Amino acid sequence: MVDLISNFFHSYVDQDTYEEVKDLKLIARKYVYKGWFFIDFISVFPFKWFISSNKTTLTKLLRLLRLPRLIKLIDISRFKKLIKSFGGSNESRDEKIVA
Repeated sequence: MVDLISNFFHSYVDQDTYEEVKDLKLIARKYVYKGWFFIDFISVFPFKWFISSNKTTLTKLLRLLRLPRLIKLIDISRFKKLIKSFGGSNESRDEKIVA
């Protein structure tokens, strides 16, 4: 929740002018329309308050909506290296496990 709120106050560099934008309206507009606001909001929304406890399957399915937020936490370059290490290469199975 803190991350969601703090993203409304972080300045950014304009792509055209390379100047730092500190106007809160412009920051909010960029975060909501071009940023991760929707994914951040879904990830912190308290679904369990609105769904009865008898519907545990539905609750578990709604938790899946939080998964896209993990993309921000994963270093993509490390993930690509990990995928390549399991892919087809000339290394033996033991060398892949060590890697």
